[in-house]
Amino acid sequence: MADRVRVCCIGCGGMASTRHYPSLAEMEDVELVALSELDEAKMKAGVEKFGFPKTYADYRERVESEKPDAVYALMPPMHIFPVLEYLLSHGHNTFTEKPPALTLYQGKVLVDIIEKNGNLTMVGYQRKWVPLVRKLRELVEERGPLDQFTVGFHKNGAAGLYYGGAIDVLTCD
Repeated sequence: MADRVRVCCIGCGGMASTRHYPSLAEMEDVELVALSELDEAKMKAGVEKFGFPKTYADYRERVESEKPDAVYALMPPMHIFPVLEYLLSHGHNTFTEKPPALTLYQGKVLVDIIEKNGNLTMVGYQRKWVPLVRKLRELVEERGPLDQFTVGFHKNGAAGLYYGGAIDVLTCD
């Protein structure tokens, strides 16, 4: 196994550039290989901030030429399915944010591809690691084993819409 995990990244929006890539950039065993981003200003900012040595507008070209160990695909939910379908169908290991699909059918397609190809995949549900949520779970488990665990997360925002009103908070979060 290589000393460093070679990671290509797709998307350089708010969550990618403020949460995910800063963490990856400080990991000694991770090499940020290339960035794909359609917005030229976001791509330039990603290069300046995280030192991506290569950039591509077309993520397909990038992952085929770079042969990464893993691909971070971070974009709005209404755009993620075709990207994940391509990456997984071509044998790439992936990380994405929730939700990885907007319909049950899309989810089943992705699961079928993963089961067929044996990809390593992860969907980030970062809130399960929030210290308050972990402490609440611990307190509940003191009373007995969990059968189901639900946490409510309330946002104070305008009308609960994301991405210029393209998708709602219930679908996203």
